[in-house]
Amino acid sequence: MATKSTKGKLIEGIATKVEIDTETGAATLYYADRKGNFQVGATAPSAAQLSDKSLTRFNPKDWELKRRFRREFNIVTDRSFTSSQFEDFFKQQIRKDVNRDRGDLINDHGNNALKTDLSKLGMPRVRNPETGIDGDKTRKTESTDETEDSNNSGDNRERSNISESGVPGAGVDIEQLTGNGGTLVYPAGLDKDSQVCLKIEAIAYSPREMKGTQVGDRSLGKSEATIFLPVPEGASDRNGVRFSQENLNPLEVALANLAMDGIEAGAEGVGAAAQNIVDEIQGDTATYKGAIAGILAGQAAGVGNQLLTRQGRILNPNTELLFQGPELRQFSFRYLLSPRSSGESKTVRAIVRTLKQFMAVKKGGEGNSLFLQSPHIFRLTYVESQSGDTPNDFLNMFKPCALTALSTNYAPNQTFMTFEDGTPVQYELNMSFQELVPIYQGDYTSGNNIGF
Repeated sequence: MATKSTKGKLIEGIATKVEIDTETGAATLYYADRKGNFQVGATAPSAAQLSDKSLTRFNPKDWELKRRFRREFNIVTDRSFTSSQFEDFFKQQIRKDVNRDRGDLINDHGNNALKTDLSKLGMPRVRNPETGIDGDKTRKTESTDETEDSNNSGDNRERSNISESGVPGAGVDIEQLTGNGGTLVYPAGLDKDSQVCLKIEAIAYSPREMKGTQVGDRSLGKSEATIFLPVPEGASDRNGVRFSQENLNPLEVALANLAMDGIEAGAEGVGAAAQNIVDEIQGDTATYKGAIAGILAGQAAGVGNQLLTRQGRILNPNTELLFQGPELRQFSFRYLLSPRSSGESKTVRAIVRTLKQFMAVKKGGEGNSLFLQSPHIFRLTYVESQSGDTPNDFLNMFKPCALTALSTNYAPNQTFMTFEDGTPVQYELNMSFQELVPIYQGDYTSGNNIGF
């Protein structure tokens, strides 16, 4: 089966595409759900199904709508269509556009036999290669001529009625974000819903204060750009501390005690420590004599402690798991962004640009390449979307982070598709953040939140 798809189009704020089977003429209308995944919204019959006299329900212009398409449509457009109301709306406002796309795909990619069959069956827009007449001119299927070009198509109508005002971040000028605390919200209306979202703030880097032997806290400046996104799937955290297994056998203990006593008490301390070791050995002469002999002989023969091991014993390694230091936490977030309007497409573009711009290294100054300056750091917070500032007590908190990696996939479905203005129908963002400082017990202050 060979398939061909149209570029993405907006239907009432929903990203869609039409796909045909170039061998049979069957068609599928896909729509992007709110997670950015394309789902089957409607199907249209093949040439064989249209030719079958027993299948009277098929009409060359009609599409079979899926219930989930209606549900998604009602949510996105804030409507409450019943099945019959949605079918009427689709027939009056949408069908002409998708049939035109379907016909154009068949004309461009179908074989002559398929085009001849579909045009004779009355398929809108499909041109008969023998007569040059479009399908719905061949026989009259309905009173409406679906090949008629209209400026009131679903896509044009939607684009002309998009309001880009009143929605934070909609239609924002990217240049205006730098340094003035611009705000970007995706998807549009997130700030009006009662849900938890991820707030990302870009802040100029400032070093920690150092005084004497102490390193102080870092003072954070004002936010220079703020992004609000839904909480990503798989949101999680991982706290870790570094420990390692260490050994310290009796000989190393003895040498360590000699060294410590020598440092703390000088020659007298070394003498006292040595005497203690001699007294201990004399208390169990037979055991120590055999062990020391095995160790010294092994060292002389170049076989290490093997001679002692062959006697069926080893030096007690005093194995212990010892603290080595804290770990810096890392966070990875993945988003599929599917613009549903021209305002949202500008917002998505601005989000990608903002993250790229503020994670980039800065030069020392104009004409000065001797030093490089740190990029911006980021403050992450899970907040209530309506307030934009109230932290959520049931999700983890963050220390200031660096954006260490950002990957942008402009064709996450393996096929690059755009709207008519060139905007990709989907973007896949993968962000990797790492905290600048570790988590300490003192960071867990009183309160009912889950903490870091």
